[in-house]
Amino acid sequence: MRHAPEELSCREMVEHLSDYIDADLDARLRQVIDAHNGECPPCAAFVRTLSLAIEAVRALPREPLPPALKQSLIDALRKAAG
Repeated sequence: MRHAPEELSCREMVEHLSDYIDADLDARLRQVIDAHNGECPPCAAFVRTLSLAIEAVRALPREPLPPALKQSLIDALRKAAG
């Protein structure tokens, strides 16, 4: 489906969602996403839900990783980086 340059599909909106939630987008793209969310209730609900989930996780107390888990994660990342 083709759309005007100032419009985004739901899929395109989701591709920018992390930057949108972190307020790390230029003003024009932020306005386009705001307009999309104003016209697309499922996307607006998704953004609200994801934003609330991120807030909840950020509010959790930070606990240090157990050393064995930390080493396991480092090993997995090194292996994936190949």
